[in-house]
Amino acid sequence: MKNVFYLAAGAALLFASCKPDPTEVPNTAVITVNSPLEGQVFEHGDTVFIQGNVVATGMMHGLDIHIHNEATDSIFFDYAFPQHGSVYTFSEQCINNVTDTTQLMLHVECEMDDNGGVASKIVNIQLNP
Repeated sequence: MKNVFYLAAGAALLFASCKPDPTEVPNTAVITVNSPLEGQVFEHGDTVFIQGNVVATGMMHGLDIHIHNEATDSIFFDYAFPQHGSVYTFSEQCINNVTDTTQLMLHVECEMDDNGGVASKIVNIQLNP
C-alpha cells in the first residue's frame, strides 16, 4: 500500500511540474533598421545599404531579410541567417538594377521560438530606373 501511495504522489508531482509557468515572459525582439529609411528613393545603379540590429529578450532561432515587390510577389533581395543568439547586427547591400519604377518592401523577420513566433519590421522603399 505504501508503494502505491508513493507512486501516486510521484505521478501527481510529475504532472504538476509539466504545467506551463504562468510567470514566463514570451521571447520578444526590438528590430531597428538604420538603412534604408522609410520612403527612401534609390536611382538606377545606387547601392541599397541594409543595416540595423535585432535585440531579443531570449534566443532567436533565425533571421530573414528580404526585399520584395508585393504587387508581383517577386523577390529583389533575400538573405537568411540561422542566427542563434539574442543580439544580431546586420549589414548587407544590393544594387538597384530595376527597369521600371518599383515600390518595394524591406522585411526583417526573426524567428523567436520553435512554435512559429516571429518579430518583424517593414520598411517601404522605391527604386527608380
